[in-house]
Amino acid sequence: MVAGEKTKEKESIGKLIGFKANRMFLVADELPELSESLVAAAESNLSGNPNFQMIGIGNPNSYYDPFGMFCEPENGWASLTEDMEEWKTKRGLCLRFDGEKSPNILAGKTIYPWMLTDEKLAEARRVMGEKSLLYFRMIRGYWSPTGASESIYSEADIMTYKASTPAIWLDPPTLLAGL
Repeated sequence: MVAGEKTKEKESIGKLIGFKANRMFLVADELPELSESLVAAAESNLSGNPNFQMIGIGNPNSYYDPFGMFCEPENGWASLTEDMEEWKTKRGLCLRFDGEKSPNILAGKTIYPWMLTDEKLAEARRVMGEKSLLYFRMIRGYWSPTGASESIYSEADIMTYKASTPAIWLDPPTLLAGL
């Protein structure tokens, strides 16, 4: 086990890239909170092992954090809807678990006490609000349509207006200065 949080990034990545084995599995829990270097090390170094598989687990926060990049759909974010439970990613397959569809909720009774119950779901809706970032992240298991926390521009706007795609210029731009 290697700690992968951002404060131990250099030490963790140094340990990870040295691992060699015939079968290697990397399970990254709470991937939105971990370093981008973890995914980069897995793709550039660990994937060289004969049988390598990485599993990323987390509550979606940002399209641009390590978990968001790991789950990016093969056909782009615009190809998803918030009702989809799985999709092909650029790296493999994403399985999504929506708390509103958990076994306790679907059964209308508590089967598994450690899972979300009708009472806890009602409380989350009341306290967080069904359209909030926190509700989407912790209950729906999906990226919030209103964007991520700690950002200047709404990710929803960046995605809607395709700001992450290359610019299309009428004429080639003239470089005046670079900083």
